[in-house]
Amino acid sequence: MKRPELFSRGNLLRAPGTGKTLLAKALTTEAGANFISMTGSTLTSKWFGDAEKLTKALFSFASKLAPVIVFVDENDKTSSWQHRMD
Repeated sequence: MKRPELFSRGNLLRAPGTGKTLLAKALTTEAGANFISMTGSTLTSKWFGDAEKLTKALFSFASKLAPVIVFVDENDKTSSWQHRMD
């Protein structure tokens, strides 16, 4: 990335249809990295502890593919902070 100061801590646009995935893929190509795309619901489970295991497995896999950009989309549908901000 040529100007990382233009991005704030990995937070991209929130509204649907604004090109978040396309921007993440473009950044990945520019950086010469691998790309892993997940949805927030993929990393959740109704069973206690499973979400942590899935997240740990994701980042363990990602570390083997380094350099890698992990893009988690639709995370707002699985988190409670979305309801407080609307």
